[in-house]
Amino acid sequence: MESTATAIEIIGGKGSSPSSWMQVMEKGQKKTVNTVTFNQYERHGNRLEEVKESARKLLVSTKDPHEQLDLIDTLQRLGVAYHFEREIKHILAQLVDPNIADDLRTVALQFRLLRQNGIFISTGDDMAKQVEESLEMEPLHWRVLWVEARNFIDIYERDEKRNLALLEFAKLNYNILQSVYMKELQELGEWDLGAIEELPEYMKPFYIAMYNHWLRYVEASIQETKWIYSGYIPTEDEYLQNAWITIGGLNSLNYAIVGVLGQNSMDKLLSEFIDNNSDPDIVYVPALIMRLLNDLSTDKVEMERGEALNLINCYMMQEGVSEEEARDYIKGFHQNLRKKLNKLVIQFYTVDEPCVANVAVTVMRSTHRIYQYRYDWFSVLNKADEACVMNSFFQPIPMETRKTMLQ
Repeated sequence: MESTATAIEIIGGKGSSPSSWMQVMEKGQKKTVNTVTFNQYERHGNRLEEVKESARKLLVSTKDPHEQLDLIDTLQRLGVAYHFEREIKHILAQLVDPNIADDLRTVALQFRLLRQNGIFISTGDDMAKQVEESLEMEPLHWRVLWVEARNFIDIYERDEKRNLALLEFAKLNYNILQSVYMKELQELGEWDLGAIEELPEYMKPFYIAMYNHWLRYVEASIQETKWIYSGYIPTEDEYLQNAWITIGGLNSLNYAIVGVLGQNSMDKLLSEFIDNNSDPDIVYVPALIMRLLNDLSTDKVEMERGEALNLINCYMMQEGVSEEEARDYIKGFHQNLRKKLNKLVIQFYTVDEPCVANVAVTVMRSTHRIYQYRYDWFSVLNKADEACVMNSFFQPIPMETRKTMLQ
């Protein structure tokens, strides 16, 4: 897990309500004083390494293919698989035989894990269709990993077949990372823009390019404002050419890509992702999905405010169709874009830069979480969202339950 990316993934975003978010942050910081310190690794690092080694031994000693798939899936959902990337890739490379599994669940699991790790596996046409339908019914790969880890740790703790060392490892790992994220959130408010001059030479082109991206965002926002005040309803193409930028996807994706690249990769990918307006599909497609999900989820609230600039309304006016028909069209459009993104992610895992694929997937997970309940949680903060933020950054997982279970 990338720490800064996760922090932004959980709470950041355009259009948030400062008052509601500040209240949650202040409430969380008060809890932090009593429950969380920023030296969690110094306090628990030795124990973390012990249980980590136990988990590694469990992984390499498991030989049954079905058990290997289940264990790797468990490690992923507990949020600790990134510790064992080399071991997992080695195991999965030996599990490409499509005859390993004969039930749909195991086939879907095998298919998902291999594809996520950039390993191609073929299936028959009938089985491929079943796998695709299975994955679409419960798209686990679109869930925010940090939130999923917290939820799954609780589920795993109640599993009679749980491995106690693995459970302790997941809890310690979560709590230590949580303290890191909290520290980073505090440091976000301490950035000094004047320090730009102190950047190394290789970073300065990125600053200039990012500045230019913000100019594109401002220009697109001005165009949107002109349409609103003139009463003009753009066509679908006009709207999307502008709206994929105003949703903020262009900036957030490119900034996140820069954040995870090493210096050598920066030099290689600078021109493709940052230094010009080529807008590669790995950036454009996720940003367009962000816009569609936003428009499908916030249209009613926006229209109540008198804001008619929404793809649903644009398509209704262009095609002369009902709202329901426009929604069905956009939902189909969204599904096709998701399939296209899945192919792009596999391409970047296998051919180009895996970290770029991870950024695209992380941004999509965040977007799906934001619009999961058909509203924009930046402007509507309910109890479930507040609990999500508190659990993610301020409230560590109690370790005492492990001792109780051992008695």
